[in-house]
Amino acid sequence: QFEPKERYAGINITATGGNIITLGDGNIVNSDFAELHSQLDELKIAIAESPQLTDTDKLELSADIETMKDQLAKPMPNIGVMAQLWRALARIATVSGVAEAYERVASLIAPFLS
Repeated sequence: QFEPKERYAGINITATGGNIITLGDGNIVNSDFAELHSQLDELKIAIAESPQLTDTDKLELSADIETMKDQLAKPMPNIGVMAQLWRALARIATVSGVAEAYERVASLIAPFLS
């Protein structure tokens, strides 16, 4: 029987000096980035529900979003990684049903890219 392992087992995340929260899905996120994390989840849902994207596209885009969310556990996410992944997501900016969620994330991610 499958039992999910703790994502950051063996690391005392409360000793990092930052405000870290654990979300209902077990993901760890710096509290400064909670809204961005939440909007990335919404974007991922919009992508999964889009009839205009292939399953391959959905998988690739979702994996990129998960990597971005992982960066948000850090006190200082890697800007290069975030920018590269965001550029890869740019192709969905005009996809019907996804564009609104993309724009919400775009407004929150802008500080990372400037």
